[in-house]
Amino acid sequence: MKRITASKRKGLRGSRLEETKDNGNGISDSELLRQCWEDWRHFDSLIWQIPSLSVAIVGGLLAIAYYAIQETTERGLVILLAALFLLVMTLALYKHRYFQEKRTTIIMKLWPKNRDFDPPFKGKSKLSAFYFQFLALMILFIGLLFLFFRTIST
Repeated sequence: MKRITASKRKGLRGSRLEETKDNGNGISDSELLRQCWEDWRHFDSLIWQIPSLSVAIVGGLLAIAYYAIQETTERGLVILLAALFLLVMTLALYKHRYFQEKRTTIIMKLWPKNRDFDPPFKGKSKLSAFYFQFLALMILFIGLLFLFFRTIST
């Protein structure tokens, strides 16, 4: 069988995955594998977009808080809003990584039956990158809380 290389990984539609028996859900294993592959790629793109989007929005809110707002109470509320937004985005990052891991488990169970493509992950580099992103967002969150309490106390 022909293997799909990394340069041809735009999706599995049109590849020659061996059709297997119905898995009880009304779809074949190869179709389930295709869907899990697409889900995995979608979660991967979200995992890399969330931190950059979060930092950009929080940076904008901090700029507004320190350059446009003179009253300390209002400034504190904007900083608190930025911290809450960052916390929600950190939880969304964790949720997407959780679902990506679930898809990874399914892909690894189905992959030996359909070996005409390489799995979308190799080793633990994705997991360490996720923990770095998660840690960076949590440090930023703690920094925002520090700014909030410092602003309120003055």
